[in-house]
Amino acid sequence: MPKKLDASTQPIHLTFRSVESVLVEPDDEDRFMTTSQEAAFACKQASDKKEWQEDFKRFLHAVSQWCESHKDDVHNGCVGVGDGLLNIFIRTKHKAYNFDLEDELTQLDIDLVKKFPWLVAEVMQLPSNINEDQLFSENAIIVFGDGRSTQGATGV
Repeated sequence: MPKKLDASTQPIHLTFRSVESVLVEPDDEDRFMTTSQEAAFACKQASDKKEWQEDFKRFLHAVSQWCESHKDDVHNGCVGVGDGLLNIFIRTKHKAYNFDLEDELTQLDIDLVKKFPWLVAEVMQLPSNINEDQLFSENAIIVFGDGRSTQGATGV
């Protein structure tokens, strides 16, 4: 049974230098022993993972917001994993390459790297006549639109 904390209770001090034994008792009562050093490392990993997940969610939201602000030209936006980088696919409502949108996509790329220094990504514009089966894998994250084909795409 966990002890009730009061104002006089001091926190447990885990350090990366300590080799003291720690008994861990999860709720399933599957107890195990580890060192204070290993427990500190596990706590750090969990904290780093949580921080990274939150930052990744902010990244996805930033791409979604950009697509929303360009919804007159953008049919959908998708983020997928490429070879050692993230691919940001911006599928337009046009059947041809939209040269007017290119400068804004370049600025999106620059802004994302400034805001998320860990980001290694490639922003790509895709015309509406790209087949979704070629674009959206099972691991892709659709951040804007529904990923279905454009009805009545403009021929611009």
